[in-house]
Amino acid sequence: MSWRLSFYPFNLFLAASVVFLTLVWLSYKFGFMRTKTQVWLPTPNCDLREGPCLAYLDSGESIELSSIPTNLPALTPVQLKVRAANISTQTVKVHFKGKEIPMGEYQVALSPQHDGSFTARSMLPTCQHAQMAWWVNVMVDTGTQQFCAPFVLINERPNGGWGRH
Repeated sequence: MSWRLSFYPFNLFLAASVVFLTLVWLSYKFGFMRTKTQVWLPTPNCDLREGPCLAYLDSGESIELSSIPTNLPALTPVQLKVRAANISTQTVKVHFKGKEIPMGEYQVALSPQHDGSFTARSMLPTCQHAQMAWWVNVMVDTGTQQFCAPFVLINERPNGGWGRH
C-alpha cells in the first residue's frame, strides 16, 4: 500500500505533463502559438485619386490597391479592391489611420472575388478640412506570413471644406 502511495505524486506529475505537452502540440499544430512573419513592402509614390497604386518587392510579390470612385470622397461609399501577385492569399484587411489629424483607426475585412481580387465597401469619415490624408495599411495574410503594404491616400470633403488643410 505504501509503495502505491509513494508513486501517486509521480503519476499525477506524469499525467499533468502529458496533458500539458499535448495542449502545446495542439496549439502549435492549429496555429495558436505560431508567430507570423511580417513582410513590409515599400510605400509607393502614387496617388490613388489618379488610379491604382502598386507596392512591390524585388522578389516578385506585389499588392495593388484601387478604389471606385477614384477621388475618394468623404462620407460616400467607396469600393476598395486589392490584388496580390505571387502571394498565396488567405485573408485581406485594410487598416485606416489619420495621417495628420487623429480621426480614429478602423479596419475593413475584404471578401474574395472570382477574379482573385478582394473587395469591400467602406466609407471614410470627414473632417473640417477640404482634404484628409490617411495612412492605409493593406494586410495580406497567407497563414504563415503577413504581407503589409503601406499607402497614403487623400480623400476630399464633398463641396469643399470649412477650412483649408
